[in-house]
Amino acid sequence: GKVVSADSYKLMTTPTKVDNSDYGFGLHMMKLRDVDIIGHSGGIFGFESNSFYVPSKDIFVVVIANSNDVSTSAATLSMKLGALAIAKPYLEFVEVPMDIKAAEAVVGRYIGGVNGSDGERHIFLDKGKLYYQRVGRGAREIKPMGDNRYFFDKSELHWMQFSQKPDGKYSMLFYQNGEAERLSYDYAGPIPKAAETITLNASQ
Repeated sequence: GKVVSADSYKLMTTPTKVDNSDYGFGLHMMKLRDVDIIGHSGGIFGFESNSFYVPSKDIFVVVIANSNDVSTSAATLSMKLGALAIAKPYLEFVEVPMDIKAAEAVVGRYIGGVNGSDGERHIFLDKGKLYYQRVGRGAREIKPMGDNRYFFDKSELHWMQFSQKPDGKYSMLFYQNGEAERLSYDYAGPIPKAAETITLNASQ
């Protein structure tokens, strides 16, 4: 290359073997709609950015924002632009009215993910809205877009789809960052009831 040697570039784009990371020497090796990309992001108070190169298409995408409180992050926006540039756009999220019966059918505990060890996911209804919760974290509303598909927010790329198996139980496919490679979770029963709160008085 004109800036660094071929050997240095190879080191920069070779994922570390220490923790099986996708990080080389200053660069991340990632996927954009199943296409290999090389990039890096950055940010500080009042500023954020994301950029990446698509070697197979010779396309470079960069998004820079003079705010770190934008409605759509630089990372998400750059990925959407890149997907359009390689003619593999992400699914467009269009919210539709909630089908309560369909939502009620998928309520429960789900177990699966990476090698079946990615912890539990709880799906529950509250006041006519459906929520997704990874055990140990806060619950997030998921919005319907038809065909048992749901998304978190238009500023993100994650979405999920539920399907009924021959035994009548449901499974959930989670499309992390909107990519084709998905995580699978199977219904594992109803959500346990929360423990009752006991209030003790001063004499106790």
